[in-house]
Formats: sequence, C-alpha cells, structure tokens
Amino acid sequence: MIYPLIKNNKSHNENLYNAGHGYYTEECVRSLHKLYLKDEFARNDQGRLVKYYRLNAVKNHTQEMALAYDINCPKCGHRLKQIGRQITFNELGLYSCPCCNHND
Repeated sequence: MIYPLIKNNKSHNENLYNAGHGYYTEECVRSLHKLYLKDEFARNDQGRLVKYYRLNAVKNHTQEMALAYDINCPKCGHRLKQIGRQITFNELGLYSCPCCNHND
C-alpha cells in the first residue's frame, strides 16, 4: 500500500505529516503528493514478518533534508521512528512504528 503524506496544520511542528488513505499505484500518488510512504516487509529476529514504511519523495533530497520529517503512523497515528537510512535521493529513510511493531 502507498500512503500520501499530508502536512499536519494543527501542530506547531512544521515538519509533521500524517499519512492519508492508501493508494494502490505509485504513479497516482506521485502525481498528487510530494511525499509518500510505501509498505516494506522484512522478517525480524524471531522469523515473524514485520511491516515497515519507506519514505519516498518526488523531488531529490539530501540526507539533511530527509531527516527533517516527523511522520505519524498510517495504522495507529503514533509517531514513526526512523530505523534505516536513505537509499537514493528519492527513496528516503525506513521507518517503524514502535506501537504497532511492539505488539507483533
């Protein structure tokens, strides 16, 4: 699933984003939004499949630019924690939800 990121105007944090309703195609979300999350799955140490989110940007980002965002989880609304680094100028950090993945 692909989640567009929408700026949270109710927060004093100008870099806080909420995940919108999921899309099925990346082309659709890229045409409408500058930032979005994509699901990524990996096995944890116990062999269980865990869901992560990869931050993606339409425009190129430096590492400093990529670290500036605070993102709320699309599933539960809690703040995501960055656990992996930027891959390319458009494939940014890998994020995990401490609340959702704690229960898995």
